[in-house]
Amino acid sequence: MLRGTRLGENFIKKIFDASKLLGITEVYVTVFQKHERLISLLNRYGFEKQAVKVTPNGEEDVLIKKLGYNHGDVVKSYPAYDGQNQAYLLAIYPKWHSRLFPDSILSTEKSAINTIVRDVSYTNSIHKIYVCFNPSVLSMRRGDNVVIYRTAEDERSAEYSSVATSLCVVEEVTSKSNYSSKSDFIKKCEPYSVFTRQQLANFYNSKAFYVIKMTYNKAFNQRITRHDLINDCGLQRDQRWFNFPIDREQFQRIISKSEGRT
Repeated sequence: MLRGTRLGENFIKKIFDASKLLGITEVYVTVFQKHERLISLLNRYGFEKQAVKVTPNGEEDVLIKKLGYNHGDVVKSYPAYDGQNQAYLLAIYPKWHSRLFPDSILSTEKSAINTIVRDVSYTNSIHKIYVCFNPSVLSMRRGDNVVIYRTAEDERSAEYSSVATSLCVVEEVTSKSNYSSKSDFIKKCEPYSVFTRQQLANFYNSKAFYVIKMTYNKAFNQRITRHDLINDCGLQRDQRWFNFPIDREQFQRIISKSEGRT
């Protein structure tokens, strides 16, 4: 078994994705009690022990996850999110987007998927790390919703090639002062970030930086272009499109449009 690549998280995510596709609202798994690390992982994402199954090979815990149930915690509730919470639009460059959010890869990138998406921790993980130099992200709070916006590639018009692709939920926002050392920063961010160890070291050596840790809750069924975000969802054209708050109505319009509803 590969360690450090977050395959366990990816497996859980695939179970939830398949369940949603099939209209399943409750998932259960049986686990032998000796597998303490696996049970701990399942508990982290909202699986709760409901019974004990006695088998010829020993006792197994029966763990159940109710999809869509709000546990009052971002991680336990995953992939559910609270649509009443504050929402933001966060822009990410194409070169980082497809590796960090593999389920949100664009159709134009499909031919390169084998080279873009590899069996590494930041691809498999439910959790994503975004590092930037813009202090505006400090306004984000745990539980806030984040619409991921993939910016246009070089020399392409943003109007129809920049798209909203995904929904994340904020776990925490930190800055340089929250890390005791460079090694502490790298240790905490490397498993969930597309940046290399050297790039992270360069971030730490800079004057100031900010880190958003998020859960990757949903890849949109339909990508929403900048044109439609403005004309159909009510976002402002003259807004600086890096990170900015969107109101509840705008957020609901984005979610509806991403699901093919108008």
